[in-house]
Amino acid sequence: FCSSFDPLFCLDEKLLDKKYDFITCSEAAEHFYDPFQEFNLLFSILKPEGKMAIRTKFAPSLGFEDWWYQRDPTHVVFYSEKCFHYLAKKFQKKIEFVEGDISIFH
Repeated sequence: FCSSFDPLFCLDEKLLDKKYDFITCSEAAEHFYDPFQEFNLLFSILKPEGKMAIRTKFAPSLGFEDWWYQRDPTHVVFYSEKCFHYLAKKFQKKIEFVEGDISIFH
């Protein structure tokens, strides 16, 4: 069974009262105005043995001003692998980086 949630296009707040085995967040985390609040919510609805896959581009350590991804006005926050290591530690998960822009917390 699969459910979809989007605060703009598929708002069903009852879905936030359930626990999930697997959560995907694809090309959405860069739109979080309050990232810690959003990640706190996502991890709170993830079952203890669950996994969460996040797809987002990591900010480059050099050349940020020329990076095409930051020019999108709807992208309000950017992450690094260091940030995702912090989230993994904070929420007691392991982190795996795959495919360059996909991270899996488990």
